[in-house]
Amino acid sequence: MIAGLLVILSGMLCVHTRLITEFNAVMWIPCGLAFSTLFLLGLEFWPFILAAELVLLFWIPYAPLAAILMSLGNVATYYYGARFLKNKLSSKTSLDRLKDLFIFLVLATFFIPLVLSSLEVIIQFIFGDLQISKLFVTWRGWWIGQGMSILVIGGFAINFKNDRKHWWALFRERKWEALFLFPVIIGICIFIFTPLSELNHSLLIRPYVLFSMMLWASLRFDLMGAILTSIIIAATAEAGGLSGFVAFSTATIDPNDRMVMLQFILAAITLTGLVVATTVREKSEALEARNEFLDIASHELKTPITSLKLQFQLLQRRIDKQSELMPAETEQLVFLGKVDRQVNRLVKIVEQLLDGSRAERKLIELEVEKVNLNDLILQLTERLASEIQNSKCTLKLELASDLNGTWDPFRIEQVLENLISNAIRYASGSLIEIIATTQDHYVQILVRDHGPGLDPIKLHSIFDRFMRASETRHVQGLGLGLFITRRIVEAHGGSISVDSTLGKGTTFTVILPIKVPVATPT
Repeated sequence: MIAGLLVILSGMLCVHTRLITEFNAVMWIPCGLAFSTLFLLGLEFWPFILAAELVLLFWIPYAPLAAILMSLGNVATYYYGARFLKNKLSSKTSLDRLKDLFIFLVLATFFIPLVLSSLEVIIQFIFGDLQISKLFVTWRGWWIGQGMSILVIGGFAINFKNDRKHWWALFRERKWEALFLFPVIIGICIFIFTPLSELNHSLLIRPYVLFSMMLWASLRFDLMGAILTSIIIAATAEAGGLSGFVAFSTATIDPNDRMVMLQFILAAITLTGLVVATTVREKSEALEARNEFLDIASHELKTPITSLKLQFQLLQRRIDKQSELMPAETEQLVFLGKVDRQVNRLVKIVEQLLDGSRAERKLIELEVEKVNLNDLILQLTERLASEIQNSKCTLKLELASDLNGTWDPFRIEQVLENLISNAIRYASGSLIEIIATTQDHYVQILVRDHGPGLDPIKLHSIFDRFMRASETRHVQGLGLGLFITRRIVEAHGGSISVDSTLGKGTTFTVILPIKVPVATPT
């Protein structure tokens, strides 16, 4: 019932625009509302749409028989078009797949308006309400106007019904950007599509500026941004029509051609936004699927690898307990040691993949407790002593006396281990310094090496995932260590930076608040 009333009222609004400007409205709003009602709420609502169409067409007014035939033709087109589209698309589609979007564009915004406009002009011509000289112009205007209506209103309704939770989440995450962007778009539209365009001296603000605004909205706010931008543009253009103004009003362009130009520009901007937004959505969902796969794969691999490691350790201990070892047993022990090192490496890779997946989605979980940073650093360097010795590095510690705070000890140790391990790998044979000091309510930790340094070009991306500090073949790694490190530090409310000079070494600076305010996933 409400949908039928909206069809009637919106139709009256569009007719009012046509009477003022002497040609069709930017888009025939009842078409989008009627189609969306049958497609989303159910085909059984067709009687309400038929009643609304009859009331509207009798009000315009058309000849009674012409109004009845046009209403029946329109509702039949909506009904079978929505039914066919339901069979081609998912019942919960939000047009977030390029395939679904293409089907929607071809069927809903091209063929359905083509049939509707053709039926309407033929019926009007038969009943003498339309002259043959105006047949093509009227058919063209109605076709584009109805297509725009289904594209904008139908696209909004479909996505709002099935995707609104994603919309609100995105809006909340970027609310300040949204509060800036969309008012700017409204302002640009006002200076293009309304009588206030007289203040747009020398046409400084042109319609093509809206393409850049649409790209911004689509890339940052997904399908929601594209559709809201389309609604703003169409509503502003319609408001201009109600004021008797149509863009591109020059003496050299026919009024109907001006409207077609306006409609084509709006359609091009809307299509650009929808295609870009859908492409971005597909890419983000593919990344999310990859992360879920890494989560599952890492969890599934972790259990058997841990069990395998325990079996090797038990076997090593059993051989070690023997008082005298045969040559073959000594050889087996050496072999088991090599296998154990490879298993340890495999464990680290699996853990990095799992942490990298979580870090990318900012799902690092913190278990905060009181920590003595001095003790943590001393225990860590003791554990890494053999690696430091094998790399022929020299370790120098400068630790302040009072380095207590509330952090996640496991995660902070992970940060320090990543930084020290990087120094060991990339600056073998050099001095490694670890300097920890307190500053107000923060702790500053410097991990400095005196190795070859980093390429200045790579410094800006050193904390990106899968980015390696050096392409040296003998240094192994996935390029996730520093990415995970940055996410852990940020989860604690801190920051990390790097400074490097070729031939003089690299310094990583970690700043952590002494007390982490929230101990939940971030």
